[in-house]
Amino acid sequence: MIVIVGEPADAQVHEVRARLVARGVEVLSWRTDWCPEGQDQKVAFAPGPDFTGPAAGRWRAPACVWLRALDRVTRSGARHEAALRERPFSLLEQLQERRSLMISMLRMLEDRGVPIINPTRAIGVADLIPWQLDRLRAAGVPTLASLVTNEPEAARAFVEAHGAVTHRPLTGGGDVRKLSEGSCGDATLDRLARTPEMLQEQLDGRLVRLYVLAGEVVAAGQLPRRGSEGGRAHEVQRVDAPDPELARVASRAARSLELVFAGVDVIVGASRRAVVELNPSPSFAWFDTLAGTDVAGRLSEFLATRS
Repeated sequence: MIVIVGEPADAQVHEVRARLVARGVEVLSWRTDWCPEGQDQKVAFAPGPDFTGPAAGRWRAPACVWLRALDRVTRSGARHEAALRERPFSLLEQLQERRSLMISMLRMLEDRGVPIINPTRAIGVADLIPWQLDRLRAAGVPTLASLVTNEPEAARAFVEAHGAVTHRPLTGGGDVRKLSEGSCGDATLDRLARTPEMLQEQLDGRLVRLYVLAGEVVAAGQLPRRGSEGGRAHEVQRVDAPDPELARVASRAARSLELVFAGVDVIVGASRRAVVELNPSPSFAWFDTLAGTDVAGRLSEFLATRS
């Protein structure tokens, strides 16, 4: 039996589950959307030597777990919009309690030797870009020159030193904005006093996404640079055979963060390349559709060999 932690409606969960079932593998879903809005999934969990799972009654430990995602409140998510307006503090408390339960169950399985893909220590890694960059550099992985600051003068000096730069939230993802000496006015930089942001040198080149599984690049494609004119978010050109050095950089990056499965974004310039960030729970269904790759198939095959 393989456990998938995620939402049934998630395209990645759907694709991997379908492939596992087609292989004759028993799949158990741990839904991450079961509360607080709905109570259709019952929980009866007893810590102890005999592991009692997320439903009433005893069940055998799974062969492995794929941790697709744990639910969280995001700026773009509308699921909890009404509850956030009506009862924000109680909602956040409920979500925190649910997260505690899910992570506790996963760690108990991990303690009993059940492999978790990715390990529970990877939870939250996607939101820790400064730590990612520090860990990558320590492992000899090329990265962009970066500065995390809430000091306008420090930001202005960084811009003067590097010319055009980008600034972005510390949690990664979107909202990447370009900043140059000409747009480095007081109003722009004073925003940093409210919350620190990360500034990075701007490296011209291609943005390549590589999917790494167990140290091997299983798919790669060129994506539009964020903020590029005319670039669509889900536009991709498949890279059938990334050059060996690029593949080594991606694999080393995933290994340095102890990730079995990861999406690695790399900017490939004329004379150098730099890892931008890693996602331990990357979306891949859209990538497979547009690029004609089969990340879902490779991941399900990897999981099935552990069942």
